Amino acid sequence: KNAFLTCFTGGSVIANADRYDFSDLDGLYQIAEDEVPDVERHEVYAHNEALDEWQEVPWRDSLWTDEEDSRMAGEVSASDDWYNVIQYGDILESVGQAIEARDESISPEGHVEVSPSAHKMTARVGLDQTVEPAPGDEIDVDLRIRSGHSGYHGLKFDIGALRQVCSNGMMAFIADQSYEQTHSEPFQKQFAYHAVDSAVEGVDQVEQRLEDAQERELRNMDEAALVLHDFGVD
Repeated sequence: KNAFLTCFTGGSVIANADRYDFSDLDGLYQIAEDEVPDVERHEVYAHNEALDEWQEVPWRDSLWTDEEDSRMAGEVSASDDWYNVIQYGDILESVGQAIEARDESISPEGHVEVSPSAHKMTARVGLDQTVEPAPGDEIDVDLRIRSGHSGYHGLKFDIGALRQVCSNGMMAFIADQSYEQTHSEPFQKQFAYHAVDSAVEGVDQVEQRLEDAQERELRNMDEAALVLHDFGVD
């Protein structure tokens, strides 16, 4: 009963990640341009020990970061019909441009995390959006981003809120709306614009949903279990 659990549906914590914090738009752009690594395609080779020969695997590519100490970030299809590289910097830069495109003066804050192998990137972008479903219960609505180079992670934008949901300290991020694409198509920049617009303009809907949730009563243990299942909590 004293357990502490943190749940995220759209921005999981990455162990031993490189973390970059920002407190304004310039900071976000700096991370996009100077901090997160780009990747480049390279060949994949296989070694036959019996023959002591190396041969190229023509249908696969390896993705290596462009850093001085380059890291292998993924191994993917060599065909653009199946896999398009989406650079982390392009994603973050598009979010910044989407913020600038709005009439409001928004100063984003948050952080970006990149896994030790650079195969996965997550980010939290706060957009100065707050809801108050009950007096004194202020909740920040923010944008979560996830992408990767491993061949298993697509690009996903989640708009939602993080709040304490239990007296034991349990926190949960619940996505109210999502936009996502796979790597089978080139980067769809408009998703970043849709995500920022939804985070800014969808505050009223999030607030109403939380107000409705506060009035909901669970009649028995079965109904409680169904609610937990809907939120992905075992």
